[in-house]
Amino acid sequence: MKKWLKYENFWTRNIGTFLFFYGIILVSNYFSVEETDFNDFSNFQLFGFLVVLYVLVLTYNLLFIQKLLFKRKIKYFILGSLLYMPFMALFFYLFSCQTGEKASYLNDLSIAFFALLIGSTPFFMHTWISENAIKTKKDLLNKNAELTFLKQQISPHFLFNALNNLYGTSLAAPEIVSEKILQLSDLLRYQIESTKIDYVDFNEEILFINKYLDYIRYKTSNLKITNTINGSVENSLIPPLLFLPLIENAVKYSSETENPTIEIDWNINHESIVFGIKNTFQNQNSRINGTKTGLDNLYKRLEILNIKHELVSNAEQSSIYNVSLKVWKTN
Repeated sequence: MKKWLKYENFWTRNIGTFLFFYGIILVSNYFSVEETDFNDFSNFQLFGFLVVLYVLVLTYNLLFIQKLLFKRKIKYFILGSLLYMPFMALFFYLFSCQTGEKASYLNDLSIAFFALLIGSTPFFMHTWISENAIKTKKDLLNKNAELTFLKQQISPHFLFNALNNLYGTSLAAPEIVSEKILQLSDLLRYQIESTKIDYVDFNEEILFINKYLDYIRYKTSNLKITNTINGSVENSLIPPLLFLPLIENAVKYSSETENPTIEIDWNINHESIVFGIKNTFQNQNSRINGTKTGLDNLYKRLEILNIKHELVSNAEQSSIYNVSLKVWKTN
């Protein structure tokens, strides 16, 4: 289903809600035998009145409830509400004057209060349902991640290859075996512990990636890796192991080439993180069957975590593969 048809789409959800309530009022007016305030309005006037009212309530929900109340800025929320209600009451007052009725600003102030109260109730319900839905998806994702790791423990290819390398190192250079065992232990520990949490400090993730790259360099002596960071990684939270599948793919496909090369670039600012990676690959007679499972899983994970992102991949040249992942910060 197209994104604009989904309930999660802001415009689809709100336009649908507005038309639903507008339809209810039209139907109730049509079948009503009693005179109501709305009976004196034309459909065009009624539509305009409800549009402005809905926009006022929606603005209150987004600016005051979502930005202030939900972030525990109670004082600013109360002050903002006290200032916003008179402004909204003015709308009712001016509209009453236009209809020729005897206008009472105090009465319109009370109407504004109840309009905001009633209009905010669906917003609270929507927020509660959305948060629980996201939490459920995250729990499922974590369970799948734990299950995947358990499967990897049953068939530990990475660990098997690492032990083979350590065995060769123990024969050629036994003095560094203990250091390599500690490196491997750190990598496995981080991967195990990170499956239990939703977000990690970006510094920790960068540290893990650097350790992983160091280990890969040791394991594949002819592999050339550059890792450039532009910007500050301070005070940023990201989902753990988010970029690892892209790095693992680059390592896997570059290993087939005569001069394996991987170039990693990070561009970080206060709004987003842009991760770019280029690697050599063998575009003909490759022994690796690409299933794109890693990219598909990454797409699904970003969607479930509800993280705004842009993921682009393409063969830049005949033997260079380029992937760019931009994620907007959540804090």
